[in-house]
Amino acid sequence: MLVGGYVNIALVTLQGLLLVPIALSSVGASVYGAWLGSGNIIGWLGVLEMGTASIMIQRIASAIGRGDKRSAADYFSTGLAVQLVLMLLFMVGALAIAPFFPEWMSIRGQDARNLSYCFVLAAFANSLSLVNNAVAGFAQALQKTTVMNVAAAFATIVGFVVSLACFASGMGLWSLPIGMTVRSITLLAANALYVYRLYLRDFGEPLRVDRAVLRDFSGIAGPVFLSNLGNAAMGKSDVALVAMILQPEVATIYALTRRAAEVVMMLLDRTGAAVYGGFAHLVGSGALVQARAVYHEVLKMQSSLAILMLSVFFAFNASFVSLWVGGAQFGGSALNVLVGTGTVMASLSGTMGYLYGATGKIAHGSYVIIGESVMRFLLMIVLLSCIGIIGLPAAAILTTGGAGIIYYRRTIRELQASDRTERLTWRSIAVPGIALIAGVMFGLFLTITSWSLFVWVLSGYTVLVSATFLLLDPIHFVMRDRMVKWIRCGTRFTS
Repeated sequence: MLVGGYVNIALVTLQGLLLVPIALSSVGASVYGAWLGSGNIIGWLGVLEMGTASIMIQRIASAIGRGDKRSAADYFSTGLAVQLVLMLLFMVGALAIAPFFPEWMSIRGQDARNLSYCFVLAAFANSLSLVNNAVAGFAQALQKTTVMNVAAAFATIVGFVVSLACFASGMGLWSLPIGMTVRSITLLAANALYVYRLYLRDFGEPLRVDRAVLRDFSGIAGPVFLSNLGNAAMGKSDVALVAMILQPEVATIYALTRRAAEVVMMLLDRTGAAVYGGFAHLVGSGALVQARAVYHEVLKMQSSLAILMLSVFFAFNASFVSLWVGGAQFGGSALNVLVGTGTVMASLSGTMGYLYGATGKIAHGSYVIIGESVMRFLLMIVLLSCIGIIGLPAAAILTTGGAGIIYYRRTIRELQASDRTERLTWRSIAVPGIALIAGVMFGLFLTITSWSLFVWVLSGYTVLVSATFLLLDPIHFVMRDRMVKWIRCGTRFTS
């Protein structure tokens, strides 16, 4: 699942690299900024999902760990029925909002009408994702995700080609939601066919809507709904707030400056998603010793990878944005550093929360998200009004640290382990610190004017920082020793 997830992230990143400049030149910074803000509004509608898919994955994985196929089948069929109902509610909400939101972002006339219609189509594409989350969640709980990853890659390519064709034919903003809809339909069809065959082969239990499962969902739905509302307030409000409080053009600058950070976050988030099903299996089967080992290894490796990626982001994001869409769309060094730091901290905290939910404490984790979201949303509004655009990542930094600590302590308690951490050495502090400082300094003074030079310098810098981590950071000593052993074995074999 991890490799497949990275492949799909690469495809989505490539799609953005090609489509964003085309869309920006086609519709202009103002309309494009409002379109990005509409994505936040769709994210708010997504709170209707109630966390059903996550609950399904955890419950199905836990049931399989106990050998209870009947319960697993009930959670799948009942969860799928719930998602279908929520899909309809999602579309009702989108149709109610569509006529009004362009005015909120100071878009009027024909641009406003086009934006409203495109918003409805994009909402339909996202409503299909609600159903797909339930379908794909079944395979994820069974840890059979290869076909899903291939389907996601294929659907992304199809949607991308459709969007390019629409732009080439002069369809403007419509090109984006049309491509999204084609992708969602393709992905849902492929996953539904695969899960149907998987279910018949491995289960064969009759599908039914089970009242006990509905009661389980309803018992958790309230806290999860509030946590989803909190996640929307934290992670799906920033662009819309900039567009409404400042200007849509500023929202475009903010969104494009942080675009590379979003890729970093997607890469880091794959770690938690990849181990979620297996971690739930271990906890559900009572193998707490193995679960504790997995938990600590995941956090160690993700933290190290986060620092490496953050250093690269600091060093090259300014040059990347300038080459990609022009230097006028870069928000400055201060925003760059704060966006990168806030994104990495949010990803690490999110992984800890995700794994805490895998222990079965989904409702408890929701309460943490609720508290964090209220604080961050208020801080975003206050800081955005007082200090401008840098207030958004500053609010993220101030709130994610506390949430991460709470998740960690509660997970350790559920795993019946001591929360004593390993003793830090000077190298475990100095190596990451030097890497981050080097990234900031490179970003301040490095200017790259061609894509070929950008690729070469980026590759060299990444290799250098990675080698430094591998050789000097104690976390990587075991990995380094294994690599040396493999190299020696390979040399012995070739000689």
